[in-house]
Amino acid sequence: MSKGAQLSGVDLSFEPSLVPTKMLGRLKTTATYALGGGTSLSSELVATTEGAVEALDVAVATKLDGRPVSAKLQPLSMTAQLQVADKEIGVATATYTVGGVPKVSVKRAFSF
Repeated sequence: MSKGAQLSGVDLSFEPSLVPTKMLGRLKTTATYALGGGTSLSSELVATTEGAVEALDVAVATKLDGRPVSAKLQPLSMTAQLQVADKEIGVATATYTVGGVPKVSVKRAFSF
């Protein structure tokens, strides 16, 4: 079950759930704001009735020279991700975790 609303130009989504084995309530909240020019800012927060924050993501998406570009920050895991899609090279993703080794991957789909 999901509920949506709009407040001052921000699209909000609320998705409550219950984990019966733990009698734990969980709420996933997503907020998206269009900045203009095809750029949007979004955030997602997942919290429990115990007061724990399970996930927190902040992302921005736009187009650069016609290519979709997105950046996502995950403060809880201290991870940053940058993704660029291109018709010719595919999707390139760079991920960096603080204290870790940067990773870069390129995925390309073929069709015959």
